[in-house]
Amino acid sequence: MARKTQGSRAEVLFPLAALLLDALAVVISFNLAYWLRFYSPLTRIMPLQWGIPEQSYYLVFSFITVPIFLLIFATRGLYGLHHRVSILDEFNRVVKSTLLVLPWLFATAFFYREISYSRAVFAMIAVISVVVLTIERAIIQSVQRKLYRHGIGVLSAAICGTGNLAQSIHNRLQGNPSLGYFSLGFISVDDHEPKVKPLLGSYSQIQEILTRESPDLLIIALDHSERPRLEEIVRYCEGIDLDFLFAPDPVVVMESKAQPETIAGLPLLKIKESPLFGWKGVVKRGFDLGFSFAALVIAGPILALLALLVKLDSRGPLLYSQERIGLDGHSFRIHKFRTMIPDAEKASGPVWAHQGDPRTTRVGKWLRRLSLDELPQLFNVIKGDMSLVGPRPERPHFVGQFRKVVPMYMERHRVRSGITGWAQVNGLRGNTSIEERTRYDVYYVENWSLGFDLKILVLTIREVLIGKQAY
Repeated sequence: MARKTQGSRAEVLFPLAALLLDALAVVISFNLAYWLRFYSPLTRIMPLQWGIPEQSYYLVFSFITVPIFLLIFATRGLYGLHHRVSILDEFNRVVKSTLLVLPWLFATAFFYREISYSRAVFAMIAVISVVVLTIERAIIQSVQRKLYRHGIGVLSAAICGTGNLAQSIHNRLQGNPSLGYFSLGFISVDDHEPKVKPLLGSYSQIQEILTRESPDLLIIALDHSERPRLEEIVRYCEGIDLDFLFAPDPVVVMESKAQPETIAGLPLLKIKESPLFGWKGVVKRGFDLGFSFAALVIAGPILALLALLVKLDSRGPLLYSQERIGLDGHSFRIHKFRTMIPDAEKASGPVWAHQGDPRTTRVGKWLRRLSLDELPQLFNVIKGDMSLVGPRPERPHFVGQFRKVVPMYMERHRVRSGITGWAQVNGLRGNTSIEERTRYDVYYVENWSLGFDLKILVLTIREVLIGKQAY
């Protein structure tokens, strides 16, 4: 089945547009660096010793190095369609790719002996190209999202499966048109008639369905009860020219990380490893302590002001302490500025806060909205109960419930709990799906890095300012 859909044409046009704009950005970066070095006020700080070379030399050199930029960017996957990432991730990818370009740029300059090129200009080219390319790619993403919202370049998907996983994928695609995907509907796997809509047909008719609907890709999203049919589904799909994606549940993702190990000559299989073992744990703990001490020094006056506002607003203690479950399932006392009336759960028992909660004080409403009530947890970080970044800790009452019904929920406790986390910066704050939050938390546990922590801390500022789940 040859693909001739609008989405398939976009697979050529969008990356081509990005490639051409990247080439233009590289040429602009060379010319900006040339002006900055030889004509800007910077010359007062770095006086010119050998005069001003003709700009044409740098212009020609930029045309020579453009293919190097584009080739390395392509090998780094920067021209993949629909691979939308945040501006921070895009910046990180551009920086890493540009650093790979620099040795080739110096080598080219060495063999291209028309003139002796300024090393200062090359340093400026590296910095300016990163800035220009990141801005250019941010603009591309913005335009691309607008086109997607108008149905231009959108890839259509058929979803094989009708369980919770398939429905979750369908709802995400339909609820986020700017992602660039559209769900045509479901292909049933079980023998009984499912209640999901739109239903395209049964998996035994998959070739006819794909020919009739002409999707750009097929997403196989099977729940546990449907998974025995996977081999049959793959067989029915033989000979079909289509992109096939398999959506594993968190358990499958975890199993895919299994690695062979040999100890004392015995072949073993490592199915899990400590995420912060050895130096990784030392680095994370050192970062937590340094950042927390600095934050407390800088935010000291703010903490004093908030404490005064809490005391003046309503009677009761300044801080609210509560038992939570953290690393390795051990309990600790978490501290927050009090945002509710005293004995708020006396009548209801343990419950989550909700929007418009009458138990919240006047000052407490905006403290919770801006997450300023969490600042005393910096002392929890210094004590070692928590980390700056990690899964948010829950109360023993809720942990006892969730561990029975949410797959891999206890995997969250393999690292210290955090003041903020990967789930929270993705909009999963407050009374949101615990299953979704667990998926994000487990991903964080399995993919920790110091750069990941820094990214989450930056994104936390954005979420605090524009997020809508804090109440």
